[in-house]
Amino acid sequence: MLFFVLCVQVAVKVLSEAPPAPPQNIHVDKWNLTWTPATEEGPVNYTVQYRSFDSTVWRNVEACVQINWMYCHVESTKAEAEHGCVMLRVQAGRWGLTSDPAQVCNRHGDSCTPEISLTAQPGSLTVHLNRSHGLALEYGDHAIHRVYYGKEGEPLKEFKDTASSVSIDKLQEGQRYCTKVQYIYYNTLVGLASCTQCELIPESDCNVVFLLQLISKPFLEHHNPICPSPSEERCDVISCISPDDLF
Repeated sequence: MLFFVLCVQVAVKVLSEAPPAPPQNIHVDKWNLTWTPATEEGPVNYTVQYRSFDSTVWRNVEACVQINWMYCHVESTKAEAEHGCVMLRVQAGRWGLTSDPAQVCNRHGDSCTPEISLTAQPGSLTVHLNRSHGLALEYGDHAIHRVYYGKEGEPLKEFKDTASSVSIDKLQEGQRYCTKVQYIYYNTLVGLASCTQCELIPESDCNVVFLLQLISKPFLEHHNPICPSPSEERCDVISCISPDDLF
């Protein structure tokens, strides 16, 4: 019994000295912010913060400071930034210690978050974007998209800056790749990023093709043929060729 009590005391002491893990699955849907707790024991509260893209100061959302529930209506933050474009984050707290801040994404595109769709092809992923978004109409070519990408389960560290839709090439076939997109203005992130979307990069559908069946006879007569003479028994064959390789 004494051993059990000591174990409980040690566990409580360890928990009290370690900050909680940040919340998970954080997203906004029509200004309703929700999240789920990290898988750990102990009392945890949450604080929601925001900042505009022209500021470096994070401020608390007044109605959502050290709350015990897992949602917050954040429409009031629209009035705090130009075009209503704010960035949001959530921190977990316990016994005076706070977690690392977890950034918020937006499930649906709006004037402050790009709306995207994906098309996967063998070796590449195309991110479809709208060039005529609200910020572009206001700021022209100074407001574009930052497209983050990477393999599923890995941090999205790679990115491309683009005004419109973009293709990401040289991707590994048979692997899932993910992307998220955020507006940038003069290299400054604006508003909320889109929530991460992932697609499987398909493998090439390439059948065995004989080159002699694809190239006309005059072409073979003009160039060095694969089979120099009819008497030769061996003929080199291209085992796989894609339509793009023919032109």
